[in-house]
Amino acid sequence: MVVVGAGYLVGNALAQQPDPTCGPGRVRLRGRCVEDECRRSDECEHAGQCTLRGLDCVAASVDDCRVRLCARDGRCSLVGDECAATTDEECRGSQACRLYGRCVAHEGRCVATAESCRASPRCPAEGRCAFERGQCVVRRDEDCRASPLCASEGRCSAEPRGDGRCVAASDRMCAGSAGCRERGACVARNGYCEASSARACARSSGCRERGDCGVSSGTFERSRCAPATTEHCRRSRVCESERRCCRNARYGGPTCDVCPDGDE
Repeated sequence: MVVVGAGYLVGNALAQQPDPTCGPGRVRLRGRCVEDECRRSDECEHAGQCTLRGLDCVAASVDDCRVRLCARDGRCSLVGDECAATTDEECRGSQACRLYGRCVAHEGRCVATAESCRASPRCPAEGRCAFERGQCVVRRDEDCRASPLCASEGRCSAEPRGDGRCVAASDRMCAGSAGCRERGACVARNGYCEASSARACARSSGCRERGDCGVSSGTFERSRCAPATTEHCRRSRVCESERRCCRNARYGGPTCDVCPDGDE
């Protein structure tokens, strides 16, 4: 429950009434249509407290629960003055179930189970197939190896700390990945595959396609392949097909771009 701002309570707040003629997100107060601050509040977003009652924003009906919480978290029913998940069916229809495996109602919330984690799309996509402490987590190398993260990014090993993640634990994992062949990301550092050298970048398909034949690294980002000279761009397919023949050292890393007039 939250008390709305004093600036909203001009006149008699108890006289505020929903009025469909005011349009969505607005109510009638002392004969005028005004913005409904409860509907725009964080409490409406996170707790379903979308209706003004006296001086407070409260969850007053299932309609308040269905503003956001029902579709997102499966909390579609009003129990007392709180939005809650009361059936597995409510959970199964939510984003929480589809994205995070939280498909079973328990004490007013949608939670995961061992079965729902295995059925969640994050199991094949991210290796989050194990159930632990009410959520789906990464725990087994086998699940990481079966995910596209292994083939595409070399992240074939389970790092079990916290919720876990699939990581690149060795250079060998990186060397066998599409990221090494396409982007020169052939060396494991801090759980991810990075560009190892200009030689690896020169061998990658990204060098031929986009001119990404050198190594670019920043203070806060992983090393990656990028054009180191304009000549890299001029030998690339993007120069031939898209006229992107000049190196542009733009923010975020160099790339091949269309040359300024007369510079091609």
